[in-house]
Amino acid sequence: MRQIEGYRTEEASHMSGICGTAALDGRPIENGEIRRMVRALEGRGPDATNLWQNGSVAFGHTLLATTPEALGERLPLTHNETGCTITADVRLDNRDQLLDSLGLRLEHRAIGDAELLLYSYLTWGQDCPNYLLGDFAFAIWDQRKEQLFCARDHIGMRQLVYSHEPGRNFFFATEPTAIIENPRACRLVNEERLVDFFIGNGAVDLTSTFYHNVYRLPPAHSLVLTRAGLHVQRYWRLERKFELFLESDEAYVEKFLEVFEEAISCRLRGGPLVGAMLSGGIDSGAVVAVASRIRGKNGDGPLQTFSAVGDNPGECNETSNIMLSSQRKGVRSHFIHKSDLCQKRGRFVKRAESLSEPFDGSMTLLRAVYQKANDAGMKVVLDGAAGDLAFDPGNYLTDLIKKGKGSLAFREAVGQAKFWGASSLTTKLMARSLWHASMPASLKKARKRLLAKSRAQKSRNKSLIDPNLARRGNFELRLELLQDNIEIEGLLEFAARAKALTHPHLVLGRECYDRLAAGSAIEPRDPYADRRLLEFCMSLPADQLERDGWPKFLLRRAMKGLVSQDVAWGRGKAHLGWEFTEEFMSVCDFPYEDPRELIARLEGYIDVEHAKECLMGSGGAFNLEKQIYFRYLAAWLDTYKH
Repeated sequence: MRQIEGYRTEEASHMSGICGTAALDGRPIENGEIRRMVRALEGRGPDATNLWQNGSVAFGHTLLATTPEALGERLPLTHNETGCTITADVRLDNRDQLLDSLGLRLEHRAIGDAELLLYSYLTWGQDCPNYLLGDFAFAIWDQRKEQLFCARDHIGMRQLVYSHEPGRNFFFATEPTAIIENPRACRLVNEERLVDFFIGNGAVDLTSTFYHNVYRLPPAHSLVLTRAGLHVQRYWRLERKFELFLESDEAYVEKFLEVFEEAISCRLRGGPLVGAMLSGGIDSGAVVAVASRIRGKNGDGPLQTFSAVGDNPGECNETSNIMLSSQRKGVRSHFIHKSDLCQKRGRFVKRAESLSEPFDGSMTLLRAVYQKANDAGMKVVLDGAAGDLAFDPGNYLTDLIKKGKGSLAFREAVGQAKFWGASSLTTKLMARSLWHASMPASLKKARKRLLAKSRAQKSRNKSLIDPNLARRGNFELRLELLQDNIEIEGLLEFAARAKALTHPHLVLGRECYDRLAAGSAIEPRDPYADRRLLEFCMSLPADQLERDGWPKFLLRRAMKGLVSQDVAWGRGKAHLGWEFTEEFMSVCDFPYEDPRELIARLEGYIDVEHAKECLMGSGGAFNLEKQIYFRYLAAWLDTYKH
């Protein structure tokens, strides 16, 4: 194996990044093209930046070394015998299995994850992603076939975007900002994605970005580029292969802990560089409990945790639960208060002004947590963001009614209403479930079509979008696509659960976490997004996922003796995120505080007359949330729209 040109970066600021370009007309790549692309990602790689070029193909890589093997691996990496070259953002969780399968166990040297990945491609070709466990996005130039092969991991923990101009250029990168830095790439804003922002939900599809002709490669997909064209295909789909029947609830707990501990153990690779995000819920609480226990058994010292807390634990359930979990042996806690935003406002304003996309704007709490972790010397932060979806039972009430178990469905509806503290919810849940269980598909479609127009009109008025932008960006179509993409009602039992476990909101959330963590040189890892754990959850009977209205029933029981019962069996869901965002806007000098200036900047994007009512308070219609979201949009437009 060999590597090509490299140089050290001067600043440490983000996580690993990859990029590349191929001139499809055969022209040699100009050195400045790939340098400009990789420079846009240098912040993601505080440990090294390297370039590789071979005629009409060039790769770049910026390294954040979060595993022992990564310190000795320099990318891009070329296989001497075949000329195949890889650049990758990767952490593999089945290294031992791959070393054995590839016959590399006897190699007397450390083999990095990217090199293992390259050997996997040389052995299994385009099927290689099926043999991988972990988080990855990679590109391989196959000199023998003169083709480019790219792939993204099963869940979408790592990002990969691309742009294709047939017969001329192909670009790929971790983020769109690297692609648009290439002088040959298009910098136009994608107005359909702007419409998604006004709708308030980015889960319309798994491919759009805020730039014209720049696309996300969806999770569990690969891409092959040849001179003949581009082909994108899915290589994996979450399916229920069998239903797991065990003799008792305790047996399910034992089996779950086996899978859960393995998922966490894999993500502790990196030793003292690994910390964990800790909120007041069961998801992150379980991760911290198991991770700290594993570290204790291995003699690795305490697990450092990072939590955003309120000023008075007695008045905030979220904060009091965090304090309970922080008392666990083997945990060293770090707390972030709203007042910290003022003390470090210059740093936070700079980060907020340079958003990769406006959807990330209001995620102040996450930015603060990742920055605290960086200040403490962490390079990796575990979280539990996928926990809600991993244990989603799908259309549980509807499925029970279809099976003639109406009384059990009613009991679950009562339990759900009690969990959320809203007794009136019982009737609504039962009515909706009865509708979906009894109505023919044709009637449901007719009702959906009937409501679509009025829903679109209400949504458009609420969004404050400029009518011309709404028309150009296909507002009604995007709203319809969103409903189709996120809806699971009406799907059969296991199809609904599979869609819930790999939901577009999960992908969108993981991409957001990746970008925000990158801003503080942090790699996020989520045990609930482990493919083995998701496949295990798919195999479970529904009553292990929810019982008596308690979501995540199996997880709550499994944490007996590990997590405080107040945390494990806490009702409802609390979050301090919006409080942190409001505080940030009130104490930090963020652009467009004057609503008149904001409206003037967004002319052509917002309906000016309606915006005056909402953003300036005329007629008592002031909406602080809208104003904050639009300030982030304006700041993003200032940064990236040319």
